[in-house]
Amino acid sequence: MNTPTEIIRTEKVSKLYPVERGTFGRVKRWFRALNSVSVKLLQGETLGLIGESGSGKTTLGKIILDIEKPTGGRVLYRGRDVEELKGEEYKRYRVNVQAVFQNPQSSLNPRWQVWKIVTEGLRINGIVKKKEELIGKGRELLSLVHLPEEALFKYPHQLSGGQKQRVAIARAIALKPEVIVADEPTSALDVSVQAQIVNLFLELQEKFSISYLFISHSIPVVEAVSDRVAVMYKGYIVEEGKTEEVLNKPAHPYTELLLNSLPGTGKNFNETDETTETPETGCPFYPRCPKRKKECLNFNMELREITETHRAACILV
Repeated sequence: MNTPTEIIRTEKVSKLYPVERGTFGRVKRWFRALNSVSVKLLQGETLGLIGESGSGKTTLGKIILDIEKPTGGRVLYRGRDVEELKGEEYKRYRVNVQAVFQNPQSSLNPRWQVWKIVTEGLRINGIVKKKEELIGKGRELLSLVHLPEEALFKYPHQLSGGQKQRVAIARAIALKPEVIVADEPTSALDVSVQAQIVNLFLELQEKFSISYLFISHSIPVVEAVSDRVAVMYKGYIVEEGKTEEVLNKPAHPYTELLLNSLPGTGKNFNETDETTETPETGCPFYPRCPKRKKECLNFNMELREITETHRAACILV
């Protein structure tokens, strides 16, 4: 059995944002969005990324897309530091790592017809130049995402939310990428449409062996699409492993909190109360943790092995 190829790896990636400046513009206070985050993405697999708003999920996605630069650490693409890629090598990276964003209404050019939206990457990269050929490629792409041919000449405002997201997905796969960063791609859609989009992602992955970094608040959606799951809290990976292990046998108290906040348990995902600031040392979840001990304030946030495929950053492991 062949070992899957590693496409993307982040090594101890950190990200700081200035939140307060003093005299002469000097930064007095920083917000730490990511704390030494290390993840990997293998060919043809889906890594689900879950956590509350502000946990760092989207920031990590933007750094992998090279929309943002890390403050510390590095991103490796097929073993090469992305910061060291130049010319054609860097162009290849940008072609092979694409994105599908949360709100297709804001990510699609309202002045362009669908055929132009989905084929712009082909035109920019010189793969297809003539309008007639671009329209033909657009027709092929719409077929792949199960949109009718007449959608080619429509504008985004003439499409439903689900159709717009299918257009965004068609645009993402146009250049035959190895990786797609999908940032909350179903959260703006009706529940019935969400299922259709999830099935489309799975279908395209089977057809083209695409790797997904799938960022979502929805644990059921992540469970449906992911081979592995990483749980983020305040910029840390607090637990990661095979989907069934993490979701069926959570080892970190924060993961348990997320699972207990699913619909039907009496508490919504984003209604977890946080009344205490993050401690300066130790586990950032300490103020909210029902299992906390004094030793947690000295805990070094490193993932500890539970099984060969399951790790958690908790003193109780």
